[in-house]
Amino acid sequence: MRLPDSVIFTGEVIKRWKVEDSEGPDSFLCCVDDGTAAAAPTFDVGSVRYGQLETGDLVRVTFRPRRQQLLDIEKVADSPPTAAPPHPRPDHPSQPRSQPLAYRRRHDEANRRGQQAGAMTAEHVAIRTEVVALLIDADPFARRRGEQAHADGRPYSPAEEALAASATEAELDAAAQLQRLAAEDLARRVRRQMRLDLILLSAPQEILTAIIEQVRDACPDELRPAIGRAPVAELTRWQDQQDLALARAIRRHLLHGVSPDSRAELIDILAHLDGGA
Repeated sequence: MRLPDSVIFTGEVIKRWKVEDSEGPDSFLCCVDDGTAAAAPTFDVGSVRYGQLETGDLVRVTFRPRRQQLLDIEKVADSPPTAAPPHPRPDHPSQPRSQPLAYRRRHDEANRRGQQAGAMTAEHVAIRTEVVALLIDADPFARRRGEQAHADGRPYSPAEEALAASATEAELDAAAQLQRLAAEDLARRVRRQMRLDLILLSAPQEILTAIIEQVRDACPDELRPAIGRAPVAELTRWQDQQDLALARAIRRHLLHGVSPDSRAELIDILAHLDGGA
């Protein structure tokens, strides 16, 4: 399944801790809960960001699912204040400043999860990105044949088979969440393709023929990988090549001749096909 290039979500820092490594750089970890996943993912944010974030902060996370790479984590709201009112009544104990009920419930749940996480070691809390990457890189066609292989067709090594078998529930949930995002991205792609088909069908026949011929020249049918036998990565590369060839052909033969409204929509669709190249 094809994963999106990048994912952005907003969540709450429910736990932060440092893991020292005598043989390499230390890890500065933050566990971020967006309220949708069964297990909140953990990111190594670096020493600078770690010093800027506190438990309870609301953050915006940007990362690349394909590479399991954190691109940015930015604080958008501070943790809730807990200071006592400035003038408490003498006959009433000082209480933390009141927060809206939904806000308190969210933080109660975050505290509960943080306490559960604190009962385990950092090695158990942190999601191993190499395991998640291995899970989402698996070739589904190979699994149907009773084999284990990467998306590019390479069989798992014995060490990789053992690593996949050691996946925790949290790591399986993280992989499933990324696959759901990939499915949503694919659904958006299909909708754009359906709209593009309608635009192409309304084009003059000679223009449509020129577009088809240019795509066939760039992506000959005899080079098309066999679905079900070729590795997933090979199928994905072929689809990317076809998308790029189609976008170039449309820009050359059709874009200049459509109405301004259709041109704006078409430019947006082509930008998703070839990145605006």
